[in-house]
Amino acid sequence: MISIKDNCGGIAEGELSALLSPGASQNSPDAEIIGVFGVGSKRAVVALGEDIEIQTRFNTQNSYSIDIDSHWLASDDWEIPYYKIPNISPKTTKIIVRSIRLDFDESDIDELKESFSYTYAKYLKRNVSLFVNDEEISPKFFDNWAYPTGNPPRRSLWNVEIDGQGEVSFDITGGLIRDRNAELENYGVYFYCNGRLISRDLKTRDVGYNISTEAGVPHPDASLCRVIIEIDGPAKLMPWNSSKTEINFNNAIVPLFRPTLKSLIHHYSSLSRRLKKEWSSKVFNKTKGKIEERKSEPGDPLIDMYLPDLPRVRKSHEEHILDQNKEYFLDKPYTRGIVEGILASDIIKKKKNIQTRSRIALILIDSSFEISRKEYIVHNTRKFPKSQYNDSYLNTLFKDRTAVIELLKKNMKFSARELSAIETIDYFYKLRCKLIHERASAEISWDDIDNFRDKTSLILEKLFGVDLN
Repeated sequence: MISIKDNCGGIAEGELSALLSPGASQNSPDAEIIGVFGVGSKRAVVALGEDIEIQTRFNTQNSYSIDIDSHWLASDDWEIPYYKIPNISPKTTKIIVRSIRLDFDESDIDELKESFSYTYAKYLKRNVSLFVNDEEISPKFFDNWAYPTGNPPRRSLWNVEIDGQGEVSFDITGGLIRDRNAELENYGVYFYCNGRLISRDLKTRDVGYNISTEAGVPHPDASLCRVIIEIDGPAKLMPWNSSKTEINFNNAIVPLFRPTLKSLIHHYSSLSRRLKKEWSSKVFNKTKGKIEERKSEPGDPLIDMYLPDLPRVRKSHEEHILDQNKEYFLDKPYTRGIVEGILASDIIKKKKNIQTRSRIALILIDSSFEISRKEYIVHNTRKFPKSQYNDSYLNTLFKDRTAVIELLKKNMKFSARELSAIETIDYFYKLRCKLIHERASAEISWDDIDNFRDKTSLILEKLFGVDLN
């Protein structure tokens, strides 16, 4: 049995005869509540159940009852008798559906209770009580917001007059949530129209998902983002489908809220991704705060709502090194390729599915070192003037690795540690030659690779000032 109690005023005796007539949902003070639960017409009543009773008491006047049974359903006549009954609570209407047309097992009933608690939560919070098998349904909402520092939820409110058809109000709130459920994927967009939940967990292109410049592809990284849209106004302007179970994105009022929606979806999806490694410390424990609210003037939708800067993402090892050398790249652009060659060896080291990655890393480091020596000589014209070191001379010089090293030693002052590093680099150069020119494959440990990288980094810092640590 399903019963509904509305404490919004009851139905006056003079309105009872019109309650079930076509158009009652616009005429009765309680018809909105009644219509929600499907007793606004014969068709809806038949779909819901066979034995329905409506009890009502207008203010403190007498209480009356209407019975909708199989005899009335079989009749072509819309007229229906009503009866005086013992008084119920003042200003109350009760709707009791006893014979549900569908068969339900316990799991169906539990699912129905859950659905009622979300779908009609805003009514249940006000003056409506809903019972399933004498158990009162409690409202459940989705506003379990987190308040991360600098990025609390944001709310936008505005009203628009629609071409003389009536005024529509928009109330949109976006933020990160604390009730994430990975199995239920309870993130995305939630729509309420005239207080009724129409759609939840929506993650389609219509709301900005699967678009790289907006929310991107739905992914667990972004699963703390939620946007709740509440739209109120004349029923004919609501963007719901005929059964009030989905949003019709072809509705004329959709462009009025879509920019704000997509702005919030993009911002908080990005924020969720950026904080992923710190959800516990920066999101889930941020239980208190204030929603930042902005209201626009009547008729002026708030499209360009203020959103703060997103926090910087924790940098990877490679990004950190590139950032700390960016001034050198501006002054000496040719050093970037040398540094990135070393970083490429760091990246290949992480690719455990590549069996020969130590050999590849060795070649990358040695090639970067060889290029660095040439770049140093070519671009350091004070020590190596073009009048003495012309192209013909350099072409011959660069064919002899040992001669290049000796030239550097002659023109630079190396410490004992740096000279030792050059000898170690020469050892790994010979190992590289063995790998390339001999049939046998030499074994290379990661300890050797790390040693080679350290020694090469030391000499690159000497030559160019770059920091690879």
